Amino acid sequence: MKEGGFLASDLNIKRQGISLIWGMMLSSLDGLKNESGICDPDKISTFTKDFFSNIPHQEYTYFVEESKLSFRPPRRNPLEGPYPYGRTGLTMRDPLAGFMVCKLNKAGEPDSRIVFPGKLTPFVPDQDGCAEIIFTQDPNYSKVEQLPNGRYRHIASYTLDELIDLGWDGSWYRSSRANHVVKGQFVPFIFGYDSDEEDEYEPFDVEPRKREGTIGWNETPMELRGKYMSIRKIDGEVGLMQIN
Repeated sequence: MKEGGFLASDLNIKRQGISLIWGMMLSSLDGLKNESGICDPDKISTFTKDFFSNIPHQEYTYFVEESKLSFRPPRRNPLEGPYPYGRTGLTMRDPLAGFMVCKLNKAGEPDSRIVFPGKLTPFVPDQDGCAEIIFTQDPNYSKVEQLPNGRYRHIASYTLDELIDLGWDGSWYRSSRANHVVKGQFVPFIFGYDSDEEDEYEPFDVEPRKREGTIGWNETPMELRGKYMSIRKIDGEVGLMQIN
């Protein structure tokens, strides 16, 4: 069955085609008339009984559980597939659309991050067609999970399935927080889940996350290596870089 649940499956498409054929045939039968020009139910009954008695009922009747009728959006893995056409990052003419996120940290001080877009990252252009800078002063911006011991869970500790459940689009940022196991590494970016200088983070084993591809090997993820990326700077200028 294809992604997207029963409605998008090959089985459902096949059944819709069969239903259309049966519907057209029965509609034609409804138009059968006798010599007087009146619809002849006896002829229709005789034909349908003879016709369908020779066809296994599984070919024209089926039942679907009600739970399978509701659409469930697919859980897309942002590490799979290509970057969007025109923003592949393969050349300087179609660079990745990087952007900046500017916020206040928990101490009330300004903080900013360069975000490297993923394959599913929405493109929000500014007036010049570059990815716009995102500013937020939301005091409830942080959604980082606080553990019972008072420390916080770093976004890099989440499994790929957990990240997909949170809606990760494949974006990355370089973690620069001091005294942490992923300092200097590219880690997943999800709004509200990026680290804060004021928080103390629980240590974790980075090797399983590196094997999943959610932390960059040798600092830079394979998804980004060698790609070109444009970004609007705080001063308004547009920069172009190659990610090494």
